[in-house]
Amino acid sequence: VVTGGCALRKESGAWRLWKLSGGLRFSAPTPEDAPYLAALYITNGTRVDTVTPRPDTLHFGIQRLYRPEELPTFTVGESLWVQSALTMATEAQNFAFFDGQRYQLARSSVNNYLVSFQPNKIPLTRPGLFRLYFEQIPFEVLYEAGGSLTAVVWGMPIRVIGGAQ
Repeated sequence: VVTGGCALRKESGAWRLWKLSGGLRFSAPTPEDAPYLAALYITNGTRVDTVTPRPDTLHFGIQRLYRPEELPTFTVGESLWVQSALTMATEAQNFAFFDGQRYQLARSSVNNYLVSFQPNKIPLTRPGLFRLYFEQIPFEVLYEAGGSLTAVVWGMPIRVIGGAQ
């Protein structure tokens, strides 16, 4: 059984979380018309986790199922932030959403299609499984009245450990 990006398995007569998808993707209005996002780089300041559509031996991929212990894992008290994105939409507004909070990501540089962001640290205050969402909306959608909505959103699961379990 799969629901909301989660795969459940029946154990001893009860449904239990087995694996989670590497992420959820939303493209408006369609994948062909939305901004193209090839990779996202998330850091806690000491390591960088690369998220791509398909997994490989080195990178976390959205199109795969992961056990909770295989997810990018951080510790309560740390902060994380979206360091950069590999995208075709370099003229766009970018946002991160985490645990009910929205963070506007300010661009610090653009190098070929790699957009770097000024650190907008997201505090990790409690343990659990969460989704970190990244949204990209082209500037023209935000500033032109009557334009059609185009956007892309990735929702990546992360695991936060430590603190009161």
